[in-house]
Amino acid sequence: MLRVASLYWRKVLLCTLSCLVVATLPSEAQLVRDWHSVKTPHFEIISRHDPEKIRPLLSDLEWARSVFEANLGFKSRIDREVLILIPDSPLEYEQMSPSKFVAGYYKAAPWRDLIVLRDLQDARHGLLHEFTHLVLHHEGGRWPAWYNEGTAEFFAEMRRTDKGVEVGRPDGHRISILASGAWIPISYVVNLESPSLLTGR
Repeated sequence: MLRVASLYWRKVLLCTLSCLVVATLPSEAQLVRDWHSVKTPHFEIISRHDPEKIRPLLSDLEWARSVFEANLGFKSRIDREVLILIPDSPLEYEQMSPSKFVAGYYKAAPWRDLIVLRDLQDARHGLLHEFTHLVLHHEGGRWPAWYNEGTAEFFAEMRRTDKGVEVGRPDGHRISILASGAWIPISYVVNLESPSLLTGR
């Protein structure tokens, strides 16, 4: 298990370092000129996507961070800048990811908080979901798998409204799965120690 974990972290570290080098060395721009680093005070996204498509996502993340600070008192626990990677291809993502079945994941790396997304499809949902995992991680404690994943889904669709913030909106894709798929007994779900038993994560 130690070798697997070590190999995994080496992959993540190498990908992170390579993306940072691309983003910070203009002299190498001709080799990978379509990689971009887009930053806000608390987040950085590195990808090959158009920066104009990335900036609204970062704006939503900064807003979500402010919501957690103002309403849930998490300010002192989420000050570390978050690095977000969107790999070059699904294959590259699957080589980094703990599971090929998930659209994104969060890791508290020793040097920085890290979120990795498969692609830009439904990226807002994925980023808010993984950012909620980050917040829960920095709160400490050992959260049950159902609570960890359920809370991340609860906040993943939060929206601005005229009256403030709306949370808990059901995701249409999840609803269609529930409507057409077989349900797992609740007794099984609440006793799970890891979401990997459901998703391979």
